Amino acid sequence: MAETLLELKGLTKTFPVGKRDVLRAVRGVDLALNPGECLGIVGESGCGKSTVARMIAQLTEVTDGHIYFEGRDVTRLSRPQRRELWRSVQMVFQDPYSVFSPRMTVGDFLTEGLVYFGLATRQQARGMLPELLGRVELPAELAQRLPHQLSGGQQQRVVIARALSIQPKLLILDEATSALDVSVQRQILKLLMRLKDEMNLTMLFIGHDLAVVRSVTDRIAVMYAGQLVEALPSAALRQEASHPYTRRLLESVFSTADRGRKQIGIEDLSQIEKGQMLEGCPYQPRCPEAMPRCADACPALAGMGPGHTVACHARKPGNAR
Repeated sequence: MAETLLELKGLTKTFPVGKRDVLRAVRGVDLALNPGECLGIVGESGCGKSTVARMIAQLTEVTDGHIYFEGRDVTRLSRPQRRELWRSVQMVFQDPYSVFSPRMTVGDFLTEGLVYFGLATRQQARGMLPELLGRVELPAELAQRLPHQLSGGQQQRVVIARALSIQPKLLILDEATSALDVSVQRQILKLLMRLKDEMNLTMLFIGHDLAVVRSVTDRIAVMYAGQLVEALPSAALRQEASHPYTRRLLESVFSTADRGRKQIGIEDLSQIEKGQMLEGCPYQPRCPEAMPRCADACPALAGMGPGHTVACHARKPGNAR
C-alpha cells in the first residue's frame, strides 16, 4: 500500500461561546488519505466538515490533536512553514467569486500562484495561460476578461485551474459544486474526475449531498456534530452503511423511481447543536436505536470489515445492521 499522504489524529477544534461555554466543532477526528485517492467527507451543515478542511489547509488553528502531511507534523506552523505547505495543499471554496479581485483579469489571477511560489516569471506564466485554461476546458481568450464577465461555472473552472497550476499534492474541495446549477455541477464533477485520472490527483471532497459525494470519491467519511461516525468505501455505501445517521442520509437521497412515493421527514436540525454539548453519543437525541449507554459514553470507531469503521454502541463487527 502507498504511504499515507495525510493523516489526522485526534483532531479537535473548540470555539468559545459566551463567557463559560465552548462549542466543540470538531471532536477527535482520525482520518487517513493515501496518494491518488479521493476521500469524501459528508454531513449536514454545522457538522464540522469544513472546519476540518480549514485546519488541514492551515486557515483555522487546531485546538488539539495532530495533522501529519507526508509523515511530518504540520499541526502548528510558522508563517514561512505555512507558505511551504500551501505549495503542496490547495483549496477550492464554494463561492468562486469570493477569491477573485474584481479588478484582476483572469490571466493575472491564474499566473499569481506561479509567480508567488517562484515557479515561473510573470512572462513565462503568461505563456502558460492557454494550457492552464485548456486544462479546465476554457478558451484562451477568457484570460483577458474580468471575473464578473464569467458565469459561475466558468469562475469555478478558473479557480480549479489556478489551484492546479502549481501542481499541489493535495486538492481540497469545500462544497465546490453546491452553489452551481445541477447541469453545471455535473460538468464540473466530470472535469474533476478527468483531472484526477490525468494528473493522479489526491483529493479531499467536502459536501452535504451524499449522492454527489458518493459519485466522485473512493471512500466516504460521515460526520455528525463534530464527530466521525462512519467511514467506508463509496462503492459499498448503499449495501454496507451501518450507522443510523448514515442510513438516515441515504433515505434522504432521491431518484426518479421515488417520485410520488417517497416522503421527507422534517427533523429539528437544532439537535446537532445539542449533540455537540453531550458527553455521550452526539446522535443520541435523534437516534431511533438509542439505548441508556449512548447517554453515558461516546462510542469509539470500531472495525466492521475491510476499510469500514463505525462509531455506534448498537453495532458490532460482523453485524453491520
